[in-house]
Amino acid sequence: MRDDHQQRTDDFNRNQARYYEAGADIARVEQSLEHQRERSRQVATELDQALASRSEISRELAQDEDKLEAINDELAAIEPEQESLAAQAEESALQLQAAEEAMGDWQHQWEAFSARSSDTKREAELAQNRIRNLEQEIESLIARQRRLQDERDLLDGQLDRDELDELLARQEELNLRQEEAVEAIEDAGDRLQDLRGDLREQEQQVSELSQRDQSLRASLESQQAMLDEQLGADDEALQQWLGQSGLHQAPRLARQLQTEPGWEFAVEEVLGNLLQAVQVNSLEALTRELAEAPKGLALVQAGSESASPAAGSLAARVSNAGGLGHWLGQIRTAGSLAEALAMQGSLAEQHSVITPDGIWLGRGWLRMRRQIDLAPGLSNANKRWKSLRQPWMTPKHDWQKVGRGLPSCSSGPRRQSSCGIRHNRPPVMSRESCRP
Repeated sequence: MRDDHQQRTDDFNRNQARYYEAGADIARVEQSLEHQRERSRQVATELDQALASRSEISRELAQDEDKLEAINDELAAIEPEQESLAAQAEESALQLQAAEEAMGDWQHQWEAFSARSSDTKREAELAQNRIRNLEQEIESLIARQRRLQDERDLLDGQLDRDELDELLARQEELNLRQEEAVEAIEDAGDRLQDLRGDLREQEQQVSELSQRDQSLRASLESQQAMLDEQLGADDEALQQWLGQSGLHQAPRLARQLQTEPGWEFAVEEVLGNLLQAVQVNSLEALTRELAEAPKGLALVQAGSESASPAAGSLAARVSNAGGLGHWLGQIRTAGSLAEALAMQGSLAEQHSVITPDGIWLGRGWLRMRRQIDLAPGLSNANKRWKSLRQPWMTPKHDWQKVGRGLPSCSSGPRRQSSCGIRHNRPPVMSRESCRP
């Protein structure tokens, strides 16, 4: 009986263990099914998002294609405008040249005006000094007359005839001197009024010249900024290399080169970007620095220019070309295309000929001048910068001080009291009115 009970208990324990194990398996299977359902929902959501993203990308792609087509149409429309701007730039260069000539005329007029202003100022100062002296003399005479009047009042009835006659004679003399002084003051007032009229005209001229001076200064700053930009002032790599090589203050060929008038286009056509070259004393001394030189760098060795360039060559049309003198000496010059074509057959090896318009010919080849850029040529820009800068290289004019030496008075010779001049004339006393 006990063994049977023990057997039943063991069977019960084993069945209970299997029950728990089956429950755990069922829980794991249910959890796995729930995980699979959650994963299915997540995959469906991601699929919906991918489809939405695909639609959005397709829509953006269509918009980008429309924008690209619009940009291409705009570029095609801008090309005629670019050609028009190039023509306008050339016309502006001609207008600037006319303005430079007008500036030279104004410079001569300004010098003549400065001389006239200086003379007028000195005359006005002398007239002012004379007026002050006459005022002091009048005040002295008036004070003396008052003293005499006081003495006359005190001594009236006590003076004899001879003494009275003497005093009256002195009074008449003083009156006469006073009248002469008043006339002199009125003449000085008229002269001062004329001087003030001249001064107002000169101040107006000073104002006009000051406005022109500001306009020319603005043009100079604009040309300076344009020239610095064309010489690579905004190129950080170039400026850094020049600073490290000790060439930051080295002169540029465009600033040193002097071109005969009329041959600027020919020089620009031949030299091109070499106009931006930096002049150095020796190229061999920069061997180590040249290993790290930036792209587009141009150097020209100074001091190696030919002493006597060949007559009729491009080298004879320029000066301060440095190491380029020998090369420019191999380029002959012709006044026109017909003359250049006539010279083409007689050119030596490595020689060529160029016209003032920049048409370049060699043995068996010809190159027309390159298309004009929107910005003026580098040599022309440098030439205009030098011409605009020339007036300020002379000592500064002192025109701003003109007219400050005179006080402000009321207009008209009859209102001199506003300048401190008094016309208080005492009454003229006759002998009969003073007789006892």
